[in-house]
Amino acid sequence: MFIIYVKSPPSMHIYKHILIYELASGFLFDMVYALWQPVLLWPMRAAIPMGLLGNAMPYSMQIMFGSLLVSAALVTVGQTVQIAYRVAETYPKDNFVRNVLCTNVKTVYAFMVILSVPVAGLILVPIVTNINDPNESRRLFGSDFPAVQQLMEKYPSMGGFHPDLSNVAFDILLDGALVLCAGTPVLTVLNVLQFLQRLKVLKETETKEIYDLNIMLLKALLAQSISLLILIMLPLGIFCLTLKTEVIWGSYPASISLIMLAAHGTITSWCILWYITPYRDFILNLFKFSKKPTVKIRIFSAV
Repeated sequence: MFIIYVKSPPSMHIYKHILIYELASGFLFDMVYALWQPVLLWPMRAAIPMGLLGNAMPYSMQIMFGSLLVSAALVTVGQTVQIAYRVAETYPKDNFVRNVLCTNVKTVYAFMVILSVPVAGLILVPIVTNINDPNESRRLFGSDFPAVQQLMEKYPSMGGFHPDLSNVAFDILLDGALVLCAGTPVLTVLNVLQFLQRLKVLKETETKEIYDLNIMLLKALLAQSISLLILIMLPLGIFCLTLKTEVIWGSYPASISLIMLAAHGTITSWCILWYITPYRDFILNLFKFSKKPTVKIRIFSAV
């Protein structure tokens, strides 16, 4: 984030804040996952938290689960705003969406907050309304699966969402997450296609410097979009699907999905630092990988 903040050219004044938001939300997910470290116990909707905050309070399981979903949603919001920004910046200055996303940093942050708060609320309401007596949950889980009695004695922090104690809001949350995971690839492809269409216009109407800048950002956008689909939407969909269907083997793909989600922040950072030229040049020069002097090109704002 430091490299993005100090090494972004003036033409990326707003875009760098979107990148910082995206990386910050990704690292927030990693931090929540590290503090929770759940050992999933599917087909029960339960887990044993092994992290530092996993045993902090009786309702740690529900709180950390909600925090994990919220942080994943914030990453998705950051990616969505980034794609929208890249497409909007290719339009003329009198375009409404461009004026909202590409003219003022405060407006961009306000837009991200407006998206983030309702999304977080839609996730937290089902979680909060399904916080039940953990002792009663464990009793019901033990009744359904007598084999877990020893686990509950060894790990009293084990908790979850037993179907007999959960209301319909929890299943609506899972259904909404599955719809999001299924719809995001379609919307991402449509946005990338729109960006490619706008590139054809820029090639005919703008300078080579502006066109080359957008080609550079297109490469970063493609890499990050692939990262969004493979490392967020796919594992999140698998996690929610196995949790909803309660299949007996669900813990294995769900656990792998959480690891994939945790890898998103790091991989996205690599993509940004490699595909955006000023950041890559800084890294290469810093570690002496490039002996050729970097040619600085003055980049002007698009349109």
